[in-house]
Amino acid sequence: MHRGAPRRMKIMLFSREMGLIAKRLLVLCMTVGLVFFWPTHPVQADDPKEIDAEIANLTQQEEQLLKDVIGLETAIERNTQELADLNEQLGQAQAEYDKASQDAAEIKKKLEEESRLLNKRAVEMYKDQDVVLLLHLISSVDLTDLLNRANYIRILVDENAQLVEDYKELKEKYESAYKDVEEKRDQIAILRDEVQRKQERLSQEYEAKKDLVVTIKRQKKELLSKAQQIMDKIKEIQPVGITLSGKEFTMVATAYFAGGGGLNGTGITATGLRAAYGIVAVDPRVIPLGTKLYIPGYGQALAADTGGWIKGNRIDLCFNSLEEAIQWGRREVKVYVVE
Repeated sequence: MHRGAPRRMKIMLFSREMGLIAKRLLVLCMTVGLVFFWPTHPVQADDPKEIDAEIANLTQQEEQLLKDVIGLETAIERNTQELADLNEQLGQAQAEYDKASQDAAEIKKKLEEESRLLNKRAVEMYKDQDVVLLLHLISSVDLTDLLNRANYIRILVDENAQLVEDYKELKEKYESAYKDVEEKRDQIAILRDEVQRKQERLSQEYEAKKDLVVTIKRQKKELLSKAQQIMDKIKEIQPVGITLSGKEFTMVATAYFAGGGGLNGTGITATGLRAAYGIVAVDPRVIPLGTKLYIPGYGQALAADTGGWIKGNRIDLCFNSLEEAIQWGRREVKVYVVE
């Protein structure tokens, strides 16, 4: 029942006819039963302004995504060129590495020959000179140690000095023959792999954002179609002299008679207006008080009252007579917001 408003269907005319009172009580009981047992539907609102706002939001997202896509295309193109350059550099470095490997193999062969020659000279030294020198050489733990000891022997044995120097030079050349080109090749390969991974990430992001653009375009198309359907529907039902906003609700509408005196309360609504035809009770959480409405079959209305039973998608319409209220009964209607 409305707070401070006429009580629904509990009407008492100034006439004291008992038959009419009984009829009114019967109508009241039927109304209460319908309120509690009538199946309700979720509120369905289609507001062109909300649709326009959503389309504007989607358009903004689309524009940003398109900028991102263009930026990604540029980055991918630049990255592709960088990859091509690195692959070319890597090919050149590999060719240099292969040549250095061949040179190193030849140096190693010469180094082995020099080592055999040095051993031969050591044996000759044993035959021709002091055996201590030979023992000094053959007691070396490795090749480097041998070179160090041979270098000492060079001071004592001038004829072997050049052989030892040649051996050391070949050894150094062998160790560094392809070290530099190998490092250069490996560094280029690492950089190339990093750029390749970056390319893959860019491509994935590019495809994802392209898919988002397609999705947004589809959503905009659906919203535009929905907005057009609403506008077409408004044109079909557009009353003369008023403009519908396009926002609509599917609601369950009941009826009450304003009447006067007796059981109908003071006749003053929640907004302070007197109950009369065109005044309707709503749930302010769904339709704000003060909203102008249009209800096919009823006409223009003003949301100006509330009620304990008026929750969600319910609306209560005021009529000028009990007979009109009974004739309206209870029905599902479309409620349109007036601009």
